[in-house]
Amino acid sequence: MKSILQFNSCFKLILLLLFCSQPILAQSNIEVNGRITGPDGAVVPFVNVIEKGTSNGTSADMDGNYSINVPQNATLVFSYIGYETKEV
Repeated sequence: MKSILQFNSCFKLILLLLFCSQPILAQSNIEVNGRITGPDGAVVPFVNVIEKGTSNGTSADMDGNYSINVPQNATLVFSYIGYETKEV
Protein backbone atom coordinates (compact mmCIF):
# COMPACT_ATOMS: atom_id res chain seq x y z
CA MET A 1 0.00 0.00 0.00
CA LYS A 2 2.82 2.39 0.87
CA SER A 3 4.58 1.82 -2.47
CA ILE A 4 1.35 2.59 -4.37
CA LEU A 5 0.99 5.90 -2.52
CA GLN A 6 4.62 6.77 -3.21
CA PHE A 7 4.18 5.94 -6.88
CA ASN A 8 0.98 8.01 -7.04
CA SER A 9 2.74 11.01 -5.43
CA CYS A 10 5.71 10.72 -7.80
CA PHE A 11 3.39 10.42 -10.79
CA LYS A 12 1.50 13.57 -9.75
CA LEU A 13 4.79 15.44 -9.30
CA ILE A 14 5.99 14.41 -12.76
CA LEU A 15 2.71 15.53 -14.33
CA LEU A 16 2.89 18.85 -12.51
CA LEU A 17 6.44 19.46 -13.75
CA LEU A 18 5.48 18.60 -17.32
CA PHE A 19 2.52 20.99 -17.34
CA CYS A 20 4.49 23.79 -15.69
CA SER A 21 7.39 23.48 -18.13
CA GLN A 22 5.18 23.49 -21.25
CA PRO A 23 5.14 27.29 -21.69
CA ILE A 24 8.92 27.40 -21.29
CA LEU A 25 9.44 24.81 -24.01
CA ALA A 26 6.94 26.32 -26.46
CA GLN A 27 8.25 28.75 -29.04
CA SER A 28 6.95 32.25 -28.66
CA ASN A 29 4.96 33.59 -31.59
CA ILE A 30 5.31 37.03 -33.09
CA GLU A 31 2.92 39.05 -35.20
CA VAL A 32 4.26 39.87 -38.64
CA ASN A 33 2.45 42.49 -40.68
CA GLY A 34 3.16 44.54 -43.74
CA ARG A 35 2.00 45.86 -47.07
CA ILE A 36 2.60 44.02 -50.32
CA THR A 37 3.60 45.99 -53.40
CA GLY A 38 4.73 45.00 -56.86
CA PRO A 39 7.98 45.93 -58.63
CA ASP A 40 6.50 49.28 -59.68
CA GLY A 41 5.45 50.12 -56.10
CA ALA A 42 1.74 49.59 -56.76
CA VAL A 43 -0.24 47.73 -54.11
CA VAL A 44 -0.93 44.05 -54.87
CA PRO A 45 -4.20 43.01 -53.17
CA PHE A 46 -5.27 39.56 -51.98
CA VAL A 47 -1.79 37.95 -51.97
CA ASN A 48 -1.65 34.65 -50.07
CA VAL A 49 0.75 34.63 -47.10
CA ILE A 50 1.45 31.19 -45.63
CA GLU A 51 3.86 29.94 -42.97
CA LYS A 52 6.02 27.44 -44.88
CA GLY A 53 5.30 23.81 -44.06
CA THR A 54 2.03 24.55 -42.25
CA SER A 55 -1.58 25.43 -43.00
CA ASN A 56 -1.21 28.69 -41.06
CA GLY A 57 -1.91 31.48 -43.48
CA THR A 58 -3.79 34.61 -44.40
CA SER A 59 -4.51 36.83 -47.39
CA ALA A 60 -3.68 40.47 -47.85
CA ASP A 61 -6.64 42.84 -47.97
CA MET A 62 -7.55 45.02 -50.95
CA ASP A 63 -4.92 47.58 -49.82
CA GLY A 64 -2.17 44.91 -49.73
CA ASN A 65 -2.02 44.82 -45.90
CA TYR A 66 -1.56 41.51 -44.08
CA SER A 67 -0.99 40.28 -40.52
CA ILE A 68 -0.05 36.77 -39.36
CA ASN A 69 1.13 35.18 -36.09
CA VAL A 70 4.09 32.83 -36.56
CA PRO A 71 7.07 31.44 -34.61
CA GLN A 72 10.12 33.71 -34.61
CA ASN A 73 12.07 31.50 -37.03
CA ALA A 74 9.22 30.96 -39.53
CA THR A 75 9.56 31.31 -43.28
CA LEU A 76 6.68 33.11 -45.00
CA VAL A 77 5.64 32.17 -48.52
CA PHE A 78 3.99 34.92 -50.59
CA SER A 79 2.08 33.76 -53.67
CA TYR A 80 -0.25 35.33 -56.20
CA ILE A 81 -1.34 34.38 -59.70
CA GLY A 82 0.91 35.96 -62.30
CA TYR A 83 3.72 36.75 -59.83
CA GLU A 84 6.78 34.77 -58.79
CA THR A 85 6.38 33.03 -55.41
CA LYS A 86 8.70 34.51 -52.77
CA GLU A 87 9.95 33.00 -49.51
CA VAL A 88 11.03 35.39 -46.77
